[in-house]
Amino acid sequence: MKYKYCPRCDKAYIKSRLEKDSCIYCGGPCETVDVKRNGMYYLGYAIMLAGAASAFVPRFVVVSAPELFIAAGIGLVVGGSVIIIMANGAMTNMAKEKAMEDDTAPE
Repeated sequence: MKYKYCPRCDKAYIKSRLEKDSCIYCGGPCETVDVKRNGMYYLGYAIMLAGAASAFVPRFVVVSAPELFIAAGIGLVVGGSVIIIMANGAMTNMAKEKAMEDDTAPE
């Protein structure tokens, strides 16, 4: 994923596809940083997919307690969303550290 880091604001955030190279907070120049998605990111999406699948099980298979499957599905989707948000926070910190390393590297 591409992140932008503004040294003036000391903030890193996800870069939009058509976004300019200026900070959305202060308008100053930004540095674009490539960060690999971490395992938590993919885990969150896998949990959300499992939740969506478990919520649809009662529609296609006769089960004794369909409410439990639907509740579990909703819980898994919410849990997966929380994990993805935590992963994005971790990747933002990685982008910030990587940008600061690039700034302090000897030339």
